[in-house]
Amino acid sequence: MTPKSIQAKVNNGKIEFNSNTGSEMWLELNEGQDVEIKKISNTRTTRQNNALHLWFELVAQEMEEAGCDLRSTIKTEITPTAYMVKELMWKPIQEKLTGKKSTSELNTDEIDKIYKIMDEAMARSLKISVPFPSEPDERF
Repeated sequence: MTPKSIQAKVNNGKIEFNSNTGSEMWLELNEGQDVEIKKISNTRTTRQNNALHLWFELVAQEMEEAGCDLRSTIKTEITPTAYMVKELMWKPIQEKLTGKKSTSELNTDEIDKIYKIMDEAMARSLKISVPFPSEPDERF
């Protein structure tokens, strides 16, 4: 089986292909075709990941001890996204109400309860109410 991509390095202005990646076969099969070259950045190490999440925790603890409220800390406009609505609005209610972390674990009654709580809160504070969809949507 031919790989969809191959790895190489740029050295002195020339591309050097990594050995044992099927690069010759890949080049032959793609002769005359347009190809895309992307720079691959190193991902964070496990140690960096652990340190990053520890730092998040330490910052949060420090802010809480200092009596900070994020509403007064974030001074820029943030455009809402579906991801933010789910993670920052829905899930905190969900976890408090059901103890469940994933929306895939919810039953229909729990979804109805969480929706009602969220809709009432949005009506009060944001002056908006979004009906829960009852018809399937081709986007989802």
